Amino acid sequence: ADEFNRWFPLRNKCNEDFDLVPSWVNPAVVFFVLLAAAGVLCLAGAVVAAVRRRSRSSRRR
Repeated sequence: ADEFNRWFPLRNKCNEDFDLVPSWVNPAVVFFVLLAAAGVLCLAGAVVAAVRRRSRSSRRR
């Protein structure tokens, strides 16, 4: 019963030896979460760089 309430690792045991969730699913979940986190960090860095660039150019005028 505990298996069905957990989010990670994903598994759905059919019997003692057979899991209905393929073995590549859990690494793929981790990979896409890390990829999304890297995208958010890159976006935040780009926004900070653009704001700094804009504030520097407005001071020079």
